[in-house]
Amino acid sequence: MEEERKPWLLYFTGENLDTQTFCSISDPTKCNTARIPEWARTSRIRTVQHGWYLWEKTISKNVSSFILWNPLNHKKIMLPPLKHNGTPFGNCILTSPPTRNDEICSIYLFCSRCPSIFYYQLGDKQCTKVCFYDEIVRVAAMEGEHIPQGDMTCFSDPVYCNGCLYAGMRTGWFEVYIVVIEKLQPNGFTLNITPNRMGKLPATSCFEQHISHLIGFNNALFRIEIMHALDRVTAVFVYKFYCTQRVWEKVESVKDTVFFISSVDSAFACQATNPETEGGRVYIALKDCNFFYIYNIEDRSLVTSQHFSNLSARRSYSRWFMPDTRIIGNKAHNEFALPLDVAEVIAKHLNDVLDYLHFRACNKLLRLAAPPIQWRSSSCMSMSRFDHLSMCPLFVFSADDKVFTFLHPKHGLKYKYLINFPQVEPWYINYEICCSKDGWLLLVGVDQTSQFFFNPFTKERLPYRHDERKRIKNIRYFGMSHSPTSSDHVTVEFDKGYTPFTKAATVGCAYICFKEREFSLYNTSPAFHNGLFYFLTVTGKLAVINPTRGKISWKELVIRVLCFIH
Repeated sequence: MEEERKPWLLYFTGENLDTQTFCSISDPTKCNTARIPEWARTSRIRTVQHGWYLWEKTISKNVSSFILWNPLNHKKIMLPPLKHNGTPFGNCILTSPPTRNDEICSIYLFCSRCPSIFYYQLGDKQCTKVCFYDEIVRVAAMEGEHIPQGDMTCFSDPVYCNGCLYAGMRTGWFEVYIVVIEKLQPNGFTLNITPNRMGKLPATSCFEQHISHLIGFNNALFRIEIMHALDRVTAVFVYKFYCTQRVWEKVESVKDTVFFISSVDSAFACQATNPETEGGRVYIALKDCNFFYIYNIEDRSLVTSQHFSNLSARRSYSRWFMPDTRIIGNKAHNEFALPLDVAEVIAKHLNDVLDYLHFRACNKLLRLAAPPIQWRSSSCMSMSRFDHLSMCPLFVFSADDKVFTFLHPKHGLKYKYLINFPQVEPWYINYEICCSKDGWLLLVGVDQTSQFFFNPFTKERLPYRHDERKRIKNIRYFGMSHSPTSSDHVTVEFDKGYTPFTKAATVGCAYICFKEREFSLYNTSPAFHNGLFYFLTVTGKLAVINPTRGKISWKELVIRVLCFIH
């Protein structure tokens, strides 16, 4: 489906209406089918928006659970149970795709009998209910409008646009208002109303029905009215709302926009890919039709599509489905869309962090396929995802501002983060990095009896098990085999001995002295490889330390002398 960057017409077909059928508007002979999950067959679909389904599953008479589900990648998001006490729901609004990175998705459920809403924001532990009855009466009085008690009905045709909710509200028989609801952080709302001063529609016959939708797109609010008699559209009217004048004006031309309307779900608009040939159209799907209408706003012409030949006789009403993996209106250089599963496979095989960042920056589809890097985490999407642990970033921090700076040796990227220095006692000690392994640092208070292991990403702190009260005078002669969380963890420390030609090595809790003039300690740290520690001197001599069951051995390796420069 991802190969076509347009909405699809969605039907539920089959004997039990448990098969999704996606019909292409470019090629009516082309359909894609898929069974809905087993758990969804006992649930009710509330809305389809931004490429996601919102399912409602009844737990009891007064409690329901809601599930967001993406039919393309089968991702599922469980929402907290909602205690509604039998309140019936009407319209539903999703403010954005749930996986969008730059905006947190909110879900609004509108009561069908009163001006109240339930809303979630992804991450909330419970749903919040807000009744606007008193606020509407108060704001209407300030505007000089009188709303008789008992005449107020529910919100109709709600839409999310430019950070606000817009909805119609009818009072009595004739007065219609536009209600503007703006959410304030953390859980407040402001509300404004304005009379709906829109031109009267032509009188309808007893055989005609009326479809009305508010649509928000590009910070503009539109209203589309459709008159139809059974499966025949008889009239289409398009209006745009001007906030400053608070009036509706009829739209004569809107070349860059395409509208999609059905009779059973919310409507939406898209950027026209080819404005001259596709812009300024309204695609209309009526209840029980196996085709759709296309209305041209500029020349007021109305045409029908070919019939979908592959639909079964038993089918639900149609609704528009726009996957959030499309590149509609995207200015990416590539003019094609990859299937999501293919893009995910490509993302998993990108081992270079720069390539991965460039891959995510291309378009929305690739951002969906490639999760963001968790720079401060030890999860599978941390920096270790891109490099072997031996190629992890170098760590440096300033003793003045105590800020860690990460320099990636492979990519040359420098990351600077305000990671708080671990709060330890005594606070006045300036700690330095002694050595590092697998993201862990051994921090030492030089010439102080204070040292410990610290992970700057997970903020974990572990004691230096071997001798916390040891006074370390030089931090340049340390080596570490594994992270301190490993059972195989061993540290080795070189120190000057008690005589001028005596050296000492401490491995774990074991201690060994060796006499060797040639092995001078010139800020050279031992390296761990295949179970052994290797020590290289500035003169090119190589020795090996073998830690075995608490006993250690020191051996100088005889190697061919090579030209060595330091």
